[in-house]
Amino acid sequence: MRLDKNSKKILPGSLVTLFDNAGNVLQDSLVGIKADYLFKIEPNKKYKIRGTRKAYIPQDIEFSTDINGKIQHNIFLTLEAFADAEENVKQNEKGDVQVELDKIFFDFDKSNITAQAAFELDKLIQVMNKYPELVIKAESHTDHLGSATYNQKLSERRALTTVQYVISKGIDESRIAGEGKGENNPKIDCGSKCSEEDRAANRRSEFLIVSQEQE
Repeated sequence: MRLDKNSKKILPGSLVTLFDNAGNVLQDSLVGIKADYLFKIEPNKKYKIRGTRKAYIPQDIEFSTDINGKIQHNIFLTLEAFADAEENVKQNEKGDVQVELDKIFFDFDKSNITAQAAFELDKLIQVMNKYPELVIKAESHTDHLGSATYNQKLSERRALTTVQYVISKGIDESRIAGEGKGENNPKIDCGSKCSEEDRAANRRSEFLIVSQEQE
């Protein structure tokens, strides 16, 4: 059975994967509304079972079978949400789970990483080093000043330099992707009546947890 470690709620739709002793994937299953699972196993073997779910910390449990291919007890997987385990992991208003950093500033009309931006990105890198299975999507947003085409290209450059900085600190490139959103997804949809505070809120970078890597 798959449960949330803190709420004790059942987690249907989670993935359970069975590995052999060498780490090869043997079977996997998406659990249903009862969050139970069943795998075919052989006698006198060592296995590992892994539970994964988006925005949750994967859990591994190792077990062995006896001469009859049985195990001593049922295996219950209890997953903890990143948002419960890490203070700076939050769910935003759209329901996406993200690593929340203080505002990352870029110099006006520029895309290079400032010292302040590097300081904040280092917090993201710490989380990614702590959880090697974590995969992040970095989204860069602008306000509506300037043309939409220019803002799109500027946000793409900022997303690219953000990803390059994270990779330069030892994070594998497969674990982070960047996307420039331009002015298309404002945090505050204020149209032509935006205050400076509104525009500042819309100029932002977001770091979404999109998946966990699989072996």
